[in-house]
Amino acid sequence: MQFQLNVKKASAEQTCQNSNKKGVADQARLQTECKRMTEEANELATQIQVEIEKVNGEESGCKTEIEKKETALESKRTKETIAVEQKSQEDTNEINE
Repeated sequence: MQFQLNVKKASAEQTCQNSNKKGVADQARLQTECKRMTEEANELATQIQVEIEKVNGEESGCKTEIEKKETALESKRTKETIAVEQKSQEDTNEINE
């Protein structure tokens, strides 16, 4: 889409430049074409921005979900580690008694 946007912008800019040249026979038509092409380029730029924001939002949602799962897993590991350490300490205390 970015390539398409670049082509549309370049074409619109060229048409606009041509419409401003002195002695151009179809100046009114070129100015109308310049306006239309510029609007199309702007619409495409808006579509691209919307898509980028949509993808970023989806990525953010995925990251949040992954972070939640990682936090839950780390919490579980921490609890298991504490339990193992407590059991080890209890065993050590029993041996020492």
